[in-house]
Amino acid sequence: MNAPWVKSAIGVKPVNSHYKSLATMNRQELIDAIAAQTQSSKVATARFVDTFTATVQETVLNGEKVKLAGFGTFERISAAARLGRNPKTGQQYPIEASARPRFIPSEVFKDKARASTDAGVA
Repeated sequence: MNAPWVKSAIGVKPVNSHYKSLATMNRQELIDAIAAQTQSSKVATARFVDTFTATVQETVLNGEKVKLAGFGTFERISAAARLGRNPKTGQQYPIEASARPRFIPSEVFKDKARASTDAGVA
């Protein structure tokens, strides 16, 4: 059986059946797409992508938000300590407080996602 194909930013590629979405762009494909669209070298683009992700991670880990107009906001959220419950036994156990990163897409991004879904693009 032939694998289904999907059009991505860098051309047509087979759909990866291990993911729920039609296709997943990895780091190298992102670098290739940005380099092609900006007519930059892949080395310079890779350096940019690495610097961008490191800067966002460092900023968020320091408790600050990173807002990109038209794209979204990266932030760190905290979950308070609480009691959990084992569903089998009903026994309660403590869950420690934790922090994790979160991405909130902008309204512009959400609108574009809705429009692409309405147009039949998944």
